[in-house]
Amino acid sequence: HTAGVMDASGGSDMEVFFRSVALVGVAELFDKTWFMGLILALRYNAQLVFLGSFTALFLHCFLAAALGLAFARFLPVQCLRYLTAGLFFVFAAMYTKDWYYADPESDAIEAGKEEVGEECDLEREALKQPLAADGGDRDDLVSKVS
Repeated sequence: HTAGVMDASGGSDMEVFFRSVALVGVAELFDKTWFMGLILALRYNAQLVFLGSFTALFLHCFLAAALGLAFARFLPVQCLRYLTAGLFFVFAAMYTKDWYYADPESDAIEAGKEEVGEECDLEREALKQPLAADGGDRDDLVSKVS
């Protein structure tokens, strides 16, 4: 598959590339990973936090691309579409359940401050937290499959 060749959906490689950049960029804009990096950088050496965050993001992207490639090679496109739709339905049900059982008196900002206020081990947290924060997103699973 060479540059400029049309793919199955009718778009060129560059068009697909820019669509991917735009879609992932918007999805990740307000992701909690960046807030975790900011919080860690305020408490610890910013360069070490950047290195840990960058390494975690690189690993995450590499694993996501490998998983996406594996799904795309071994499953037919129609199956992937149904699988993606099914995952969206499951996640919608999970979010609806979270909303239904949420405590209206709880304060999400205070809960986040308490969570951040807990002591953390820099050597583990600088790499683990951004990877765990980004790797645990429900939307990431759908993007890996679709």
